[in-house]
Amino acid sequence: MRYPYLLSLLLIGCVLTQPLFAQRFGGNPGSIKWKQIDGKFTRLIFPTGIESEAQRTFSIMEKMGQEMPASLGRDFRKIPVVLQTQPVISNAYVGLAPWRSEFFLRPPQNALFLGSTGWLDNLAIHEYRHVHQFGNFRKGLAKWAYLFAGEEGQALANAAAIPDWFFEGDAVYTETKLLSQGRGRLPFFYDPFHAIWKADKRYSFQKLRSGSLKDVVPNHYLLGYMLVAYGYETYGEDFWKKVTEEAAAFKGLVYPLQRAIKKHTGIGYAEFVDRALAAYKKGMPQGDQLEVPLRNGFVQDKEVAVNESGSKEVQPLSKSSPVPGSRVELSSSPETQLIPSNERTVVNHQFPVWLGEDSLLVLRKPYNQLPHWMLYVQGQATRLGVKDIGIDDYFTYKNRYILYTGYSPDARWNWREFSDIRMFHIDAQVNIRLTKGKRYFSPDLSHGGDKVVAVHISGGGGAEIHLLGTADGALLRSYVHPEGLHFSYPVFDAGDAAVYVAARKVNGENTILQLDLASGSFTPLFPFVNAPIAYLRFSNGNLLFSITQGNQNALWKHDLSSGKMHELAVAETGAYTGDLHPQSGKLVYTRPTAEGEQVFVRDARLSSSEVTGIVPINAAKDGAAFNHSVVFESEQSNIKHLDSVQEGVNPAAVDSAVDSLSQTVPVSDYKSSSRLINIHSWRPFYEQPVWSFSLYGQNVLNTLQSIYNYAYNENEGSHSVGAGLAYGALYPWITAGTKYTINRTYQDSIRLINWNEWSGNIGLRLPLNFTSGKMYRQLDLSSRLHGVSLQYDPKSKPLPFDRFVGYLQNQINWSMQTQQAVQHFHPRFGITARVNSRFAIGNTSANQVLMGTQVYFPGIGRNHSFVVAAHYQRRDTVGQYIFSNNFPMARGYPALDFPRMWRMSYNYHLPLVYPDLGIGNIVYFQRIRANVFFDNMNVKSLRTGRVTNLRTVGTELFFDTKWWNQQPVTFGVRYSRLLDANIFLVRPNANQWEFIMPINLIPNQ
Repeated sequence: MRYPYLLSLLLIGCVLTQPLFAQRFGGNPGSIKWKQIDGKFTRLIFPTGIESEAQRTFSIMEKMGQEMPASLGRDFRKIPVVLQTQPVISNAYVGLAPWRSEFFLRPPQNALFLGSTGWLDNLAIHEYRHVHQFGNFRKGLAKWAYLFAGEEGQALANAAAIPDWFFEGDAVYTETKLLSQGRGRLPFFYDPFHAIWKADKRYSFQKLRSGSLKDVVPNHYLLGYMLVAYGYETYGEDFWKKVTEEAAAFKGLVYPLQRAIKKHTGIGYAEFVDRALAAYKKGMPQGDQLEVPLRNGFVQDKEVAVNESGSKEVQPLSKSSPVPGSRVELSSSPETQLIPSNERTVVNHQFPVWLGEDSLLVLRKPYNQLPHWMLYVQGQATRLGVKDIGIDDYFTYKNRYILYTGYSPDARWNWREFSDIRMFHIDAQVNIRLTKGKRYFSPDLSHGGDKVVAVHISGGGGAEIHLLGTADGALLRSYVHPEGLHFSYPVFDAGDAAVYVAARKVNGENTILQLDLASGSFTPLFPFVNAPIAYLRFSNGNLLFSITQGNQNALWKHDLSSGKMHELAVAETGAYTGDLHPQSGKLVYTRPTAEGEQVFVRDARLSSSEVTGIVPINAAKDGAAFNHSVVFESEQSNIKHLDSVQEGVNPAAVDSAVDSLSQTVPVSDYKSSSRLINIHSWRPFYEQPVWSFSLYGQNVLNTLQSIYNYAYNENEGSHSVGAGLAYGALYPWITAGTKYTINRTYQDSIRLINWNEWSGNIGLRLPLNFTSGKMYRQLDLSSRLHGVSLQYDPKSKPLPFDRFVGYLQNQINWSMQTQQAVQHFHPRFGITARVNSRFAIGNTSANQVLMGTQVYFPGIGRNHSFVVAAHYQRRDTVGQYIFSNNFPMARGYPALDFPRMWRMSYNYHLPLVYPDLGIGNIVYFQRIRANVFFDNMNVKSLRTGRVTNLRTVGTELFFDTKWWNQQPVTFGVRYSRLLDANIFLVRPNANQWEFIMPINLIPNQ
């Protein structure tokens, strides 16, 4: 087993030569002024204007560093943390190469999944746990990997030894232990596992680890939390410390984590996993409704009828049958699935809204189609428009308009992102962009149609309620709560005189507020309580919302006329985004299933029961969801100022403790020029006949990337040193590079030539992003001046003249493409185009132009793709200087360099099978797909005028895999049948086989 293990390391290493995270180079304008708070464990870097948020975040991370060093080990590394205020995505990461962390300050709207405690509190605790992990995982073989290759080496070793499920599961466990909420306490977090358990889906561990393109599979955060929490509970609070110490050191070399678990538990790794999942499955809550079969409805591609005896008869649908899932008759059972599941692929239906007596509007998101709205009217399903690109699927409906938000970035500064309000008219099927360059979320339209209300999030994460006019999107008035509460899901009341909004405090307490639009006053409908609330909607004089209660998320209504609250629906996988029918009073809502999020309906008038109070999350005995006796009760936290939050005694204690600590921390300026070089990794390498050693640098603000290398050519005996730089803080990037080589040698039977060679370049690059609406659009412009100087040794025979060649290289890259669904490996429509021009300047005559384009079209099947590619290259024939040849040859032929070359390629891509098959916990096959191609290439000699045709037909087989259960790698094999095999081949052979190395396949031709 050692050889497959080493092969997997090699493949992971190939991928890790790329950036480990989606870091955004040069993404912030140079005009931003940065501040810092420097402590023992953390250097916090942030823009001016968010000092209070920075103080709180810094205090929590410093406290984490001071009082948590023993749980995984006592080693620590001080980390720079950058607070990014301009993204609209809610995220954060800790990364090696370089060592740093970045927090995106925009809090999420949905409190059910990540909790309603302070967003920065959550990030500080979760991400510092990653800091703690990396600080203690540089040991044994991982330490040698660091010494050999720097932070990239440690990243490779840690990824190979310790799975990503542990990194994230342990961090989720920590946030759950130290906060009054945390994902381990939230039912929403467990919904995917409960959905597949309820459906009795039995997936292999490798499938649970690696995911699927055809089935609903929980992510590694949830899987990791279950395994980590079970390990702590069953084997003690030092269990994972012992396991990860041995795994990071590669004790046993092969499968080090699995071996360590077996050593410290006495059972095999597979049995450990089975026991952990079984413990959580046993504690799964039981809802008061069960999914029931449809009667006289339609199920997938079969018609269901009930015969006279009452038994079901299943018949294939006829051509005249209605669209599957388009008509349903409700049974007398409490809950009926309204839109049947698709057994062939996962389809999510979200945010259902009644439009009338028999009309339903939903957002439909299949794995094989772009997200689109569907209208179900009188037994017929009608597809409406495709939803614009966005980071949030939430929408509201009123007056024939769908309101939602769409995503767009700043053209140049890619840290600056926008979330603008869109209005889609379902009859005219047109999109209206109401705002531009704003940060809006969860919009709602007034009943009168003249106003829109939405949550506006500032760069520091603060929330305001904005009232806008629908005529031009102008801001009419803004509302801020005096206590700085966070808002989500605002909705108008029936008369448009007030707005209701879910509100939460930093300690996780929630309520629903009534905002009087005239006076600007806020009134809570019920006292603040530690229970997340989300998906607030106004429906027929009621407020509908989902709320965490005990082990489940329930759908409640607040009757605005009586002031009473009722529970409408609850299920083991939650009940979300409800709407009440205006005439019948029937309740429609969604909940997760093993086939995706599905729509259910029930009679709310019969099921509604009044509730007398809200149960807070931390009222449970051990504080964890589903009454699993995980470690929270037995293991007490060492972080004193978060203990009270953990045990639910006094949630405000965290505020006073952090505030008192923050008062003593000074703030100073942070210069953007600080540690510009910042060497983080190095890489020795040998590819015959060249030995090389390279250093890699990148500063914390990611405005300067650099590489420095030395190389020795054993054939020539030459030595070279070089450097390359890219500076991205200005509007156009500045790029530069230089290389000097001494003692280059060329020798044959009559010549012996020695020379020294210098080459250098300097240029400008302008990457622009025009993504908006339904298309991703990017334009990249660059211009670079190159110089090459050759100095010959006087002892050379014959002695050439010293020379200098200068040339200018200009390049334009343009791409535009639609969104892609989960199963799409190419966009349904897209265009890429590239023009690269190089021409010599001065006394040298040389030029070359290479042009290429690819156009993506939809194929016959939903996941099929037809790709047409065209390339053209021309160069001079003077021969004073020859530029490198980058022309893509017809597949199967050797590289040629003619003064005129052109090529047309036709490709038809299609998926073959989704095996979801793992081998030895090393490689996991998610998808196998094929491409049938025809290449028609021509080369022309200007001297003879002859045009030669090079044609190829063939097929490619691609394997979309995950290595070591987490690293995506695509590789393949290619068969080419050369139709002109006797031309330009030393050994003519019409049949050519090739191995396609791991690459990103878009674009692939």
